[in-house]
Amino acid sequence: MLKIRLNLRKVVAIAICLAGSSVTLSAQDVITLKNGDDIKAIVQEVGIDDVKYKRFDNPNGPNYMLKKAEILMIRYENGSKDVFNKFATSNSVDKQQQTSIGTMQPELSYSDGVWQNGTKLSADNVRSVMSGNSEALRQYNSGKSLYLAGQIIGYPCAFLFGWDLGTRLGGGEGNGALLGVGAAGTVVGLIMMYSGESKIKTSVKLYNSKVNNSLSYQIDFGFTETGIGLCMRF
Repeated sequence: MLKIRLNLRKVVAIAICLAGSSVTLSAQDVITLKNGDDIKAIVQEVGIDDVKYKRFDNPNGPNYMLKKAEILMIRYENGSKDVFNKFATSNSVDKQQQTSIGTMQPELSYSDGVWQNGTKLSADNVRSVMSGNSEALRQYNSGKSLYLAGQIIGYPCAFLFGWDLGTRLGGGEGNGALLGVGAAGTVVGLIMMYSGESKIKTSVKLYNSKVNNSLSYQIDFGFTETGIGLCMRF
């Protein structure tokens, strides 16, 4: 009878030890690194860039720290987990900083006018597109004004020159002053139109050079599945 009681006590003692061991094991966190190693730990803090923890076998010892970039996953003692291999795009908490250098837009081209994506732009549209590039806009406005002034001078003078020349070819006397003014005005108008067109082409090149060298990016703080992370988007 005594032997049975002793055996029963041993069974109860073993059961208590196993239960205590189970509770102790379940209280640990497991940090899985990207290289495949597991660290038994007690996680103290999950920061933006780092994870602080104590070694499970030395809970009263020093704090250790790991970079999130080294960590694949943390399995907590309550069964939940954090995964750090990707950002959850739907859980952005706060856009802390956004920086843009230039504005990514399709390039412009020039062929008897300014074109973008196969569409010829009006002067107002060109100015709107170039509004973010002050030098290109300045060149365009200068070129447009010069080109229009050349048309105003050149076209009437070309008409006068042609009229007088036609009169002479038809056997008439013509008018020397009219012929001279018409010829001179036509030449001046053509030079102004050519110079204006050159400035417009320069404005297109300036705009395209900034588009090609532009870079847009933004820095967001965001959640991973249960943690916080930093994400840069280009």
